[in-house]
Amino acid sequence: VDKNGYITLSKTGREIAEKIYERHQVLSEILIKLGIDPEIAIEDACRMEHIISDESFEVIKNYLNIADEDIVLSADPKTGLLRVI
Repeated sequence: VDKNGYITLSKTGREIAEKIYERHQVLSEILIKLGIDPEIAIEDACRMEHIISDESFEVIKNYLNIADEDIVLSADPKTGLLRVI
């Protein structure tokens, strides 16, 4: 953590963060589209994103026809935080 409170991730750390963030975005969106209250959907996605296996997540994405290139992440140049664009 630097003097401003920011964390610099290693390449591996960033890859893990991007993987978890992708899961969060996809799972949140699925739950919201299924009619779950957005606040609850986001909370549930936060739990699910950490325990779902790579295999299950890929099968869900394939079933819903979500390709990796459909999920575009970008780092905010000022904060370095990831966001979907």
